[in-house]
Amino acid sequence: MERAFICREALISLGIIHTNFPNVSTVTSSNIAASMENSEEVTCSCPRRLFSPPPVPTTLPPGLKATEEHVESLKEWLLDYYGATTFNVCEHQPLPLMNCEPLQLHVDPNATPVAVHKPALVPIHWQDKVYADLERDVRIGVLERVSQNTPTTWCSRMVVTSKADGTPRRTVDLQPQNRHSVRQTHHVPSPFHLADRVPQGMKKNSDRRLNGYHSVPIREEDRHFTTFITPWGATGLTITQTNIRPSTKFLDAISNFPTPTDITGARAWFGLINQGAYAFAMARQMKPFKCSIETIHNILLDK
Repeated sequence: MERAFICREALISLGIIHTNFPNVSTVTSSNIAASMENSEEVTCSCPRRLFSPPPVPTTLPPGLKATEEHVESLKEWLLDYYGATTFNVCEHQPLPLMNCEPLQLHVDPNATPVAVHKPALVPIHWQDKVYADLERDVRIGVLERVSQNTPTTWCSRMVVTSKADGTPRRTVDLQPQNRHSVRQTHHVPSPFHLADRVPQGMKKNSDRRLNGYHSVPIREEDRHFTTFITPWGATGLTITQTNIRPSTKFLDAISNFPTPTDITGARAWFGLINQGAYAFAMARQMKPFKCSIETIHNILLDK
């Protein structure tokens, strides 16, 4: 045997085909939207994130004093008081952006763009976690999907490595951009000098900011420098309890594709359809279009 064959039961167990295969259900933007209504985005019980913190307290709450025995009670009160802002770690709501000038990426305008079109493989035991983290970052506004029909200029490769605890760490290889960028200096005091500033007899609190760098906005015209490709593409998929479907934006891109006026436009639309071939049995429906394209192509060749 020159090829390997996988039985239907194994394909179903791996989630490659639906349990009703070869029957294929019609998928539209409307029923995808309906399925999203039952997602964790809507059912999240976290506090609704406020983008401005409440006023700074001027007095301690009744019954609490600034003493050692009340430390835990004061901690709980502060966590509750700033629960919808500073201490809101919800992974379903957009992160607030810093009130600052958007970050500008100083890449040499004369540099030749480097685009990677083949993603790095993600080990199978990490794939669910990595994909879930990507979807989370889209939900909270850290990442945005690249729209269909967007021309590729700069495109980097996502590389997944292991953390000390064995969980996956997502990185993006931005070496080509770095080679053509001017470094922006940002000096911060050393830990020793920060500790030396604590007055005698006083305590200094330190904490770790949640996604701090992710709250810095990037200039709209510079965002294409940070585009990266994954095994799931630069656009998204919709995962349900039973199957994997094209994203709503992908289906809308097909529905709203401009009517082709030449062979190039027709091929572009046909290529977009082919990207959803994993979810649809489309040979019969697309046969008339394919024949038409081949006919037009032959006519053009004759001329």
